[in-house]
Amino acid sequence: MTKAQRIKSFLTGLIIIPIAIVAAWTPEDSYTVIMAVLSISLILSGLRSLGYYFTMARNMVGGKRMLYIGVIVLDFGIFTASITDIPRFYVMLYLLGIHTFAGFVEIFAATNAKKMGAVHWKMRFTQGVVNVIIGLVCLIFIGARTTAVYIYCAGIAYNGVMKIITAFRRTSMVYIQ
Repeated sequence: MTKAQRIKSFLTGLIIIPIAIVAAWTPEDSYTVIMAVLSISLILSGLRSLGYYFTMARNMVGGKRMLYIGVIVLDFGIFTASITDIPRFYVMLYLLGIHTFAGFVEIFAATNAKKMGAVHWKMRFTQGVVNVIIGLVCLIFIGARTTAVYIYCAGIAYNGVMKIITAFRRTSMVYIQ
C-alpha cells in the first residue's frame, strides 16, 4: 500500500465513524438516507466494475469475473433502491443475507489463507466472524423497527475502524514504484 493509499484509507475511516454515530442517533430519520446511500454506492460500485471490465479486464486472464461482479453488484444496487418503501422486515432479511454470506466468504478465505501460510489471516477471520454475528443479530431482532439502522451503523463503524487499522498495518508484498 502506497503512502497516498494509506492516507486515503485513514481519512476514509475517520470520516465514516462519525457518520455512523450520527446516523445511529436518529434512526427513524436516517433510515431513508441510509437506504439511498447504500443503493447509490452499490450502483456506483457496479458501474465502476463494469467500466473496468470494458476498458481493461476483458483482455486479462479471469477478466470475466469483473463482469460478473459488476452485474451482480449493480443488480443489488437497483434492488436496494427498489425496496425502500417495503416493510423493514424484508430489509432485515436483506441485511441478514448480506452479512451472513459475506461473513462465511471471509471465514472461508481466511482458512484458505491460513493453509497457504499467509500472515494476516486472523484479521480476515475476525471480520468474517463479526459479519456472521451481525447476521445473527439481524435474525434475533428481525421484528424491531430501528434495528436495521443500528445494524447498518455498526457495520459502517466497524468498516471505518478496519480501514484505520489497515492504514497502519504493514504490507507483506513489495511494490515497485
